[in-house]
Amino acid sequence: MRQAQRTTPAVAPGEAQSVRQARARCCQHRAITPPGLRLVWEVTAHCSQACLHCFRPRPRELWPELETGQALRVLSDMARAGVKKLVFTGGEPLCRPDLFILATEAGRLGMLVELFTSGQGLGRAEADVLAQAARLECTLSLDGACADVHDRMRGTPGSFAAATRALRALAGAEVPVDVVMVVTRLNFHQAGAVADLAWELGASSVSFWELRPYGRARRNLAWLELGPAETSRWLESIAQKREEYGPRGLLIETVRAGPSAEDPGCDAGRDLVALDPQGHYHPCTLLRAPRTILTQATLRPLTWILARGYLAWDRPDCGRREGKGN
Repeated sequence: MRQAQRTTPAVAPGEAQSVRQARARCCQHRAITPPGLRLVWEVTAHCSQACLHCFRPRPRELWPELETGQALRVLSDMARAGVKKLVFTGGEPLCRPDLFILATEAGRLGMLVELFTSGQGLGRAEADVLAQAARLECTLSLDGACADVHDRMRGTPGSFAAATRALRALAGAEVPVDVVMVVTRLNFHQAGAVADLAWELGASSVSFWELRPYGRARRNLAWLELGPAETSRWLESIAQKREEYGPRGLLIETVRAGPSAEDPGCDAGRDLVALDPQGHYHPCTLLRAPRTILTQATLRPLTWILARGYLAWDRPDCGRREGKGN
């Protein structure tokens, strides 16, 4: 049975909130209203899964990451720079032991917080703590409507059970959840079924992402990428589900691998900034700036970095094969 929940975070007038409307877009990161600075923070490179479509080319578990004290100081700097929305991602952000501390501090500083997770290790107790820590919304990966497909896509037995358990827990804690499915040749036939499952388990919205050729996904592109006929098939099934669930309040989006007429712009390095686990700022998680002291969060204030244009990027196309990935 579908659980009742709010579809948008409770906010005061003038505070940042995500724009949740059914449309096609090319950026995986939601806009906010009123306009403001969004920051995507890869808080850790650690991950318990091995997704076939991951944008990371290789494991980075041994790279040094920001310690808790450093991370809290960086959060304060983000607030001074005017960050309105903070996205915790990874890796798997729940692999970071101090994530709840960071989320609580971000909430105290007035940021809208989004958790981008596979759901591994997230139960009702964790969902309740996160919901109380900040104005929270969640993006949850669900790459199939059954364990066989989802677990194969994510290279981890038991990941489907973990994801559906997390979705139930978040819905029960009244956290708005956007279910995300990366569409490939292995799972495109289940796109409609994923929308059905998302509705059943209490999601607020569902986003279907086209595969982007970065990292591990680039290596697996030959057998993951869809052909024109397959693409038409899943888009048609999503159009049907949008008609079915739209009147009932489930928003369904498609995130295309390149600019569209409806969403032609790119905010990378301007209204959208990324921070990697080692503490370097970048225009976006898919667009890497040179690793120098000029973009080191522990050495340079974010306002200083932005004012000098070190992260500015001229209309990247995240779907281009020759684009630079991680």
